[in-house]
Amino acid sequence: MLQRTYLRPGTSDVSPGFPLASRLPRLLPFIFFHIMLFLAMFQIYKVVRKTFIARAENVAFGTARDVLHFESWLHLDFQLQFQSRVFSQPVWVIRLFNQFHANYMYVFYACMVIAMFFAVEQWRYM
Repeated sequence: MLQRTYLRPGTSDVSPGFPLASRLPRLLPFIFFHIMLFLAMFQIYKVVRKTFIARAENVAFGTARDVLHFESWLHLDFQLQFQSRVFSQPVWVIRLFNQFHANYMYVFYACMVIAMFFAVEQWRYM
């Protein structure tokens, strides 16, 4: 068997499962570190994006027009009808969509923590 290294973690064919209680003290800092690393990298990305890339609103409006034109060219122009149906709903439906959009990163974090808990040993270092 090859020596276990960072890029070659070994081959254990253990199926995923909830970690043992003895592994939790090592696993929790691992998860915390990776979430903090992701947040730091995301903040750096946002700063670089705001500094060097054109205003998002201008680009987004132009892209939206291009997408609508492409959809109509494919005869799949249902987005405006969908938006008019959504906006004709009660206010709570729109607020629900807004809350989901504002908080979906927390769902992503929760999914990543679950994935780290149940990661198979050989894939942990990818």
